[in-house]
Amino acid sequence: MPKKSKTNIKTSGDRPLYRPLWQGRGSRKIRRVIIKIGSAAITMPDGGANKKQIRKIASDCIALQEAGIEVIIVSSGAIQIGKEHLFSKHPSMAILQACSAIGQPLLVAQWQQAFAKNNIICAQVLLTHDDLGKRERFLNLRNTLITLIHKKIIPVINENDSVSFEEISVGDNDQLAAMVAEMLEADCLIMLTEADGLFLSAPKPSNDHSQPIKEIKWDQKFNKLDLGSKTAVGRGGMKTKLEAIRKVTPLGIPVLLGSYTKSQPVLRLFAQNGSFFEGAPLPKTEKRKRWLITTSRPNAKISIDRGAEKAIKNRGSLLASGITGITGKFKRGDSIQIWQADHHIATGLAEYDASDVEKIIGIKSTEIEKTIGYIHSDSVIHRNNLVILKKDHE
Repeated sequence: MPKKSKTNIKTSGDRPLYRPLWQGRGSRKIRRVIIKIGSAAITMPDGGANKKQIRKIASDCIALQEAGIEVIIVSSGAIQIGKEHLFSKHPSMAILQACSAIGQPLLVAQWQQAFAKNNIICAQVLLTHDDLGKRERFLNLRNTLITLIHKKIIPVINENDSVSFEEISVGDNDQLAAMVAEMLEADCLIMLTEADGLFLSAPKPSNDHSQPIKEIKWDQKFNKLDLGSKTAVGRGGMKTKLEAIRKVTPLGIPVLLGSYTKSQPVLRLFAQNGSFFEGAPLPKTEKRKRWLITTSRPNAKISIDRGAEKAIKNRGSLLASGITGITGKFKRGDSIQIWQADHHIATGLAEYDASDVEKIIGIKSTEIEKTIGYIHSDSVIHRNNLVILKKDHE
């Protein structure tokens, strides 16, 4: 019988297995985790895969699976790996998409090799926002992923950058990981980044004594934090990670955030390293509403006046007359954010494309058909497709 250490670690052979609980946070057992890994964690600065880093993370995933935990990986890195074979000093979108097409099979091959020694199979899953934002495709995708993990096959998920463009892009893999965590009702989302957690100010090499915030409440705000900049090879940064975290913690999904540079980067997070973001204690959101929140388009927003805010909070639909402006692009059927002043107050499915909403801002519902030539609905977002946020999580 293996002995427990002071850090709540059990040993099995020569591999440490961390008890899948956050000490002091109750007795909820973790059965399924999403592990999000950025480009910088597993690629070289000039392109190509960092095989040592991939093997290090895979070893932790193997330990988790041996402990009975289902593992799903959301892995960036395809574009950076492809750059080794198609380098361009000033790459166009077409070059970047070509790099992704080259890098995707090379990336998943590295993951397959890292898991092969333990006879674990990987499955590559490439997604666009439409795969997650359209309900039928969302459900089909969920069934596929559930089948894979029940067979102990590890899905390696990435955005399909070789075909993605602004209209169908998820935005970044931080957002993708949040969507997958909600879709699969994960017990924990793990995010590996350069910094070892969330700091009050961006850590600097000259400050060796800076410490991460150990525990963060699910509704805590971060307005005054210095979030630093994104990595040199990735699209995200601490800001996008917090945006993703604030999509899942209100749904009861906790998040562990820590550095990929450490030994056993995933396992160590279960021993109170890095930062722990608690999930809301009593999530009551229905599955469809959870889907609306987590699949909302990045940077797609409708701004409304106070009258419209009052109406939707009283279970009314969002009408064109209450809209004051829009931000970003979206299509009919996309999940988008609703803002009043500086507050994200709701999320819902758009009945019109952004270009049409822009034309009908502030007008009466009876004037929609005359203005754009047709009418899908009297409302821009119907009350049945609206989720009112109880707190401001932005």
